[in-house]
Amino acid sequence: MRPLKRRRGWARGNRFVYALERLWLRRPVRLFVRVALPAATAFLVAHSWLTRPGVLEGLQERYLAAIDWVENRPEFRIRQMRITGASAELQDDIREILGLDFPASMLTLDLDALEARVAALDAVASARLTVREGVLEISVLERVPAVIWQRRDGLELLDAEGHRVGLLARRALRADLPLLAGEGADRAVPEALGLIEAAGRLAPRIRALIRIGERRWDMLLENGVRISLPEKAPRAALARLLVLDRIHDLLARRISRVDLRVAERPVVRVAPEALPEVFPGMAPKPAVMAQLPSPAADMAALPKGRAAGVSLPVATGTSASASTDSKGER
Repeated sequence: MRPLKRRRGWARGNRFVYALERLWLRRPVRLFVRVALPAATAFLVAHSWLTRPGVLEGLQERYLAAIDWVENRPEFRIRQMRITGASAELQDDIREILGLDFPASMLTLDLDALEARVAALDAVASARLTVREGVLEISVLERVPAVIWQRRDGLELLDAEGHRVGLLARRALRADLPLLAGEGADRAVPEALGLIEAAGRLAPRIRALIRIGERRWDMLLENGVRISLPEKAPRAALARLLVLDRIHDLLARRISRVDLRVAERPVVRVAPEALPEVFPGMAPKPAVMAQLPSPAADMAALPKGRAAGVSLPVATGTSASASTDSKGER
């Protein structure tokens, strides 16, 4: 066997290959050759091509044309809108607030934003938008007006929870709804509806409920009688009044006010023109009646603590009070 002989030229020729192989074993070199160098080359080629005149404009036109083609596909087109659960007036308001033109593409519509706009309407309790077979369906739960609130600048329709439903031009348009008046009446609608329910057979005769001091109610009947209810337990006071009216036919008499703020002693104010009938032979002369102060002046003359609290047992001026017990009226 002959020994191998080393050739110096072959060894010198492999030194560069050996150096490259040793260099290739380093990870940064491999990353540079495999990733960085091709990326830089591609970037330079793309940059040189995109900077040519008209190339970017042409790409943009093709991109917009592709988007338009996708949006106008038949499966994405909305041809009409259908609204359910809303009155005709509310449907007009929904169409006006959405402002959609059909046909439209469902890819360009933000259903969540449109649903929020519909739900923001006063007369809408909740809304849901869906797209089915090219139709935009809007399901609406409309608020039902329960009362009319008379503000200083007009009339408003409120639902049973006190939410605003809409404006009302004239009271006669919704004569079937009870009328509330006074500051804070809109925040006490459930209490007012409870009083109307507790009124029973007296409910059809109620003309309005007036909020006093944002803490209690006055009930105004159709014959002009005003019933002052207490701040606490007004339904119990109203129940006692119904008992008195059934026994003594109280509300059918010629009275102007019934004060129930003191549970132990209801106070009745007689109408001025009924004094000769209630107190025959004791009615003052017209000249004397003209000089007597009005009930408003009487209340203004009282101390602040008593004017805001319990009524006096005997009213002055053109009013008279009578305490009623189980045997009758005095």
